[in-house]
Amino acid sequence: MDTLAAFLSHLQHERRLAGNTVEAYGSDLSDFFNFLRVHLGEEPTPKALGRLKARDIRAHLAQRRRDGLSDASIARLLSSIKALYRWLGRAHEIENAEIAYLQGPKRKARLPRPVSIEAAKDMIFEAETDPDSETWIGARDAAVLSLLYGGGLRISEALNLTGADLPAPERLRISGKGGKVRIVPLIPAVRQAMDAYAAVCPYALTKSGPLFR
Repeated sequence: MDTLAAFLSHLQHERRLAGNTVEAYGSDLSDFFNFLRVHLGEEPTPKALGRLKARDIRAHLAQRRRDGLSDASIARLLSSIKALYRWLGRAHEIENAEIAYLQGPKRKARLPRPVSIEAAKDMIFEAETDPDSETWIGARDAAVLSLLYGGGLRISEALNLTGADLPAPERLRISGKGGKVRIVPLIPAVRQAMDAYAAVCPYALTKSGPLFR
C-alpha cells in the first residue's frame, strides 16, 4: 500500500472520519503527491516526505493559488498536509519541524455576513481534523456544525437533541421557540456526521440523555 492510500485508510478505519472528509483529504493530497512526483523527480515515499523543506510546500501552495484556489481552500490544503505529517510521525517516526510551523494565509477581517457553502465545509472539515482535540470531540463539533448549517437548527435546538434522535433520521421533530414544533429534513451529509459522532462517542447515549456533551 502506498503512502497516501495508507494515510487515507488510517483516517477511515482508525480515526473513523466521515466519508466526505476522507474524500476531501484524498483530493487535496492527490494533487500534492502529483506535484511532488514532478517537483522531486521521484515517488513521494515517507523518507522523501521527511526530507521536504518549507519552500517545497510553499511552491505547491503557490501553484494552487495560481490555479484559482481561495485563501480558505489554501488553508484547508495546508491543514491536510500537516495532518499527513502528524501521521508520518506516529506511523513512521518521521518528524519535520519545518512543515509543522508553516503558517497559512491570513484572512482579512470582514463584517458579518451569511456563511458561504465553501466556508461552511471548511469549518466542518477543520472541526473534524483538529489535531489538538480527541477524535470524538472533533466528530461532535462537526456534527453540531452540520446540524446548524445543513439542517438550519439553532444552537439551542441542536444541543437539546437526545439519544432518542439516533440513528439519525431523515426528518427531525424540533420544538422551537414558544413550543412550536416543526419538522426538519436532514440531508445525507448531516445524518452521516451525526452517526459518525455516535460511533466514536465515549459516553452512553441514552434516549433521555443529551446527544452532545
